[in-house]
Amino acid sequence: MPRAAAGCRFAHRPELVVFAIDVDEEMRAEAVPGWSRFDAVAHALATFVTAKKRLDCNHQFALATLKDRAELVPDSVTGSPDALLARLRALAPAGRYPSFDLASVPAAVEDLRRRAHRSGRLLRVLLVYGRSNCIPSAGPAAAAAAQQGAAAFGGRGLAVDCVYVHDKPAPSVNRPQEVYSALEDAVDALAVAAGHSAYVFETSGGNVKKLLTLMSMLLAHPMQRQLPQARLPPAVDLAAAPLQPLPSERAAAAAAAAAAAAAARPPPSPSPPVGAAAASVDAAATDPAAAARAPAPPSPRAARPASAGGALPPLQRLSRMDSGGGSSSHPIADLLHLDDGEVDSEEPGAAALGSGGNPGVTR
Repeated sequence: MPRAAAGCRFAHRPELVVFAIDVDEEMRAEAVPGWSRFDAVAHALATFVTAKKRLDCNHQFALATLKDRAELVPDSVTGSPDALLARLRALAPAGRYPSFDLASVPAAVEDLRRRAHRSGRLLRVLLVYGRSNCIPSAGPAAAAAAQQGAAAFGGRGLAVDCVYVHDKPAPSVNRPQEVYSALEDAVDALAVAAGHSAYVFETSGGNVKKLLTLMSMLLAHPMQRQLPQARLPPAVDLAAAPLQPLPSERAAAAAAAAAAAAAARPPPSPSPPVGAAAASVDAAATDPAAAARAPAPPSPRAARPASAGGALPPLQRLSRMDSGGGSSSHPIADLLHLDDGEVDSEEPGAAALGSGGNPGVTR
């Protein structure tokens, strides 16, 4: 069982690709010298299978033919590109089919759908249609069959892509545009009912390069595509949506909000004008009475912190020694906050020593 068999919904889940190829007589028309239109389609499918197996070796392939109905080629399911190409070479256009029932495609691959579900693969049908005058018929039966299959297999449904190879348009000769429109409507109905975003491509029968390009565009896993339009969220009604303000309107609204916020703030406390303060200073300088009435500035001494026992004692400034070597007060007494009498009373021997004990030593 492949690695994605446990119901994994990731994009690397292997596929079972069914190539449903038109075998109408119109596919015998020459595409390029030496190649018919059917040969060009077979070459493009061979390129597709080889590249697809390099992406994931668990991919499998099968063949179906489009006559008046879709018919599965017996025992065509294989994982080998060589075996598939051998069965493809055994096919050939045979006869003309004036009608084609597109609703027969889901019924033709019903058994393969069950097989892919059991093996954990995703079933995808690649429809190659090549008639320029036969408009395929597909009514509600095709969508109902796809919807029934989607409900029976957990919503996986049937993924269908289409490549339309046609003659160049010629009035009153062929109707490729009508055929393409019918294919597009029918394939979209099948895909939307199964939750698949279908690719419907077209190219003229002689443009082999474009045919190869379209096949390369189908290589990617269908689960990597966008959801179909029916599964997308509804579009926004621009008429009912509110109008967005212009940049100038947004700027005006921001300025109005700033002005309202400024008006809501309380006004600042008034301060005396600078001219009045200067006039009061000049009046104090010229009028001594006004200066006396003015309150004295606070003393720096009053701002000193108090100690635990009360206010700190005032600091005394040391007096400078006069020119004669004496001083107006004792330096140590100034430091100790004592006067000269207290020093003399505490040191009685100092005066006696200075007066008669040692005449050469003076205090």
